[in-house]
Amino acid sequence: MTLWLLLAAGAAALLLAFYPGELSWFSGRGTRWLYDRSANNYEQKWSRHNYQPYDELVTRSAREVAANQQRPKVLDLGTGTGRALLLAAQTLGPNAHYTAVDFSPAMLAALQRQLEKGPLQALDVKLVEQDIVSWLAEQDGTYDLLLCMEVAEFVADFPAVLNALQRCSAPGSRLVMTRPAGLWSLFFPGRCQSRRCLREQLSRRGFTQIEFTRWRQRYELLSCVRV
Repeated sequence: MTLWLLLAAGAAALLLAFYPGELSWFSGRGTRWLYDRSANNYEQKWSRHNYQPYDELVTRSAREVAANQQRPKVLDLGTGTGRALLLAAQTLGPNAHYTAVDFSPAMLAALQRQLEKGPLQALDVKLVEQDIVSWLAEQDGTYDLLLCMEVAEFVADFPAVLNALQRCSAPGSRLVMTRPAGLWSLFFPGRCQSRRCLREQLSRRGFTQIEFTRWRQRYELLSCVRV
């Protein structure tokens, strides 16, 4: 028994050392602590994976928005340290208004430090420390580019998020998000995130041109347009 406990403790310590966010389907303060703990090293995970398809999709969507909106509004839900937001900003620049929502103060602090560097200081960015479900429930404005990257699967009431995204998306807006794929999806049962279910749910809420793009073993990318 003691050996098994030691092995279990060692496995848990190893998991936390490499990527604390993997335990984020647990709710409450513990989840926030995990992300706060990983904030300073969070960007290291990007070097361990191929983010090129992710980067290309966000950039392409930002260009499509830029072609139709002079001063677009960008919403990044579960922004973390801001990878998706900063990618969009490379295309949209200071002409856009950016809102970044995350419940981890350490993640937002890491993003704020990046925004204080060089040309990024010119960006109009609002940082919001709040969980995305409660924040979305309070919103009545609309956005032209909505980013929801590696976060939706961790929300137990995912249909509520889809309802809010419908309400917050302007006509012609772009939504870019990720969905858990392969065996990874088994960790998130009942959250309406199979390809078929997502297509039905998004179509019902006025989204079209729904496209899935293979990415990593654990994730697929999804993009669509609000009618």
